[in-house]
Amino acid sequence: MNFKFLSFLAVVLFAFTSCEKSSEVMSDDALIQAIQEANKQNISATTLPAEASSLLTQDYAESYVEIASLAPELGYEVSMRRGMGTCIGERTEVYFDRNGRELRRHRDRERRRGEEGRDRHECFNLVFPVTFVMSDGAEISGTAEEIRAEIRAWYAANPDTRANPTLQFPVDLVFENGTTTTVSNNEGIRRAYASCH
Repeated sequence: MNFKFLSFLAVVLFAFTSCEKSSEVMSDDALIQAIQEANKQNISATTLPAEASSLLTQDYAESYVEIASLAPELGYEVSMRRGMGTCIGERTEVYFDRNGRELRRHRDRERRRGEEGRDRHECFNLVFPVTFVMSDGAEISGTAEEIRAEIRAWYAANPDTRANPTLQFPVDLVFENGTTTTVSNNEGIRRAYASCH
């Protein structure tokens, strides 16, 4: 083979692979937006790629999958609902590419773990019984297990509701070191979270 032909072949191969890669490369922000706007089909959470399932199990251990959906050729949108703690009922969307790699919004890349929707470590527990007020005014009270079950059932019956439950104050918190404190508003909860880090 002559040198000119080999050079031409190398240029053609480079151009072909560059075009192929550029059509598949999309920023996480752009891919998330494309998934959000796509026609998605609901799927079973058990069919998510292994990498996605592993991340959800590890980083969202206190949450459950409310809805998992697939945007063909793009990736996955998984709606998580917090099932425990002071933020019970909090909803977060998590996005994955087709292979199960988590997609991160640009604004979230600099945040610490737990600030972009992942389960936040609570170094304290609520003293039960407590009451949560739902967006329609319904009050859900009881033990942790009773509240978890009732709130999950409430969201199943109200799937379009995005609002989080409101914790009825005052509440008592027991910290890992055994100390107890009473908080009377959300600022008290924020201070309690801050003490966990």
